Amino acid sequence: MATVRYKRGERKKASGFSEAKKPRFDAREPVLDADAPELTDEQLARAKAARFVKSVRAQTELSQEAFATRYRINVARLRDWEQGRSMPDSAIIAYFKMIRQEPEMVAKVVA
Repeated sequence: MATVRYKRGERKKASGFSEAKKPRFDAREPVLDADAPELTDEQLARAKAARFVKSVRAQTELSQEAFATRYRINVARLRDWEQGRSMPDSAIIAYFKMIRQEPEMVAKVVA
């Protein structure tokens, strides 16, 4: 099979498709999904907090149970935060920021 090379600026023609049949899609335009309703501000805030909590735990490379035990957090509450079912308050967010910066020091202090 021969290798085909194209010069810069030259476009490869799609075999079997005319230009009129190609779908027109602009990735910059938002696509509405009828199956996914828009989220409320509260739901977006919970999702953002969930990503943050999960990323802090992932950084420590601990399971949910080990993380909860090490930092004295209720494991069911941690799961709720990570899955976006509930929103951690500002004190918990500050606690997670401390864990993200100094995980060993925080574990030593709470032990």
